[in-house]
Amino acid sequence: MNINSEAQETILIVDDTPDNISLLNHILEQHQYRVLVAENGETALRRLEIVRPDIILMDVMMPGMSGIETTMRIKQNPEWASIPVIFLSALDDIESKLSGFESGGVDFITKPLVTKEVEARIRTHLEIARLQAKLQERIQEKDALIGQLERFAHTVAHDIRNPIAGILGAMETFRTLSAELTDSDRDELINIVVLSANQCEATIKSLLADAEERLLEGRKAN
Repeated sequence: MNINSEAQETILIVDDTPDNISLLNHILEQHQYRVLVAENGETALRRLEIVRPDIILMDVMMPGMSGIETTMRIKQNPEWASIPVIFLSALDDIESKLSGFESGGVDFITKPLVTKEVEARIRTHLEIARLQAKLQERIQEKDALIGQLERFAHTVAHDIRNPIAGILGAMETFRTLSAELTDSDRDELINIVVLSANQCEATIKSLLADAEERLLEGRKAN
């Protein structure tokens, strides 16, 4: 989705009435939106195969495929499902609006269209889309961080397991065979413990330094 600036935002108008298209086109071009037009649902779906708009203004009553059916088709496609669809309709009864929301629409603008209302609703839903996109980015960043932490924990467990096993083995030998050990044996076991402990300490320092470096990189990226 284009979310960098208003001038880059694309709006697809799906309407079979020339007067509505002309009015909407005038409103949108004043705000420097890029405007695409489809006269029916089938054409709208073909447009989406080529360009992904930031928002869709969908007429409800159209010949052939209705706006409700067109929206349902759009929402079934994972690549288009997140595009906000605002319905345009002369129908203002609850049943019609519920049908629109159930099909995946985010809002309803009743005809005849009022310029300020159209502007406000488009602006609101574009801002919501921006916030949702940012939230999704944050979620992906958190998921990536969790993945890094899981890999870090696995590395810690793997790199420390062997020296700890050496320490435990040496101490178990000392405990069970203490009376039979010579001074040379004891010195060897002590050396194993010291070397293994030093290896643990070095591994921990290396892992902590790596974690700190990754944390700094993450902060710079944000």
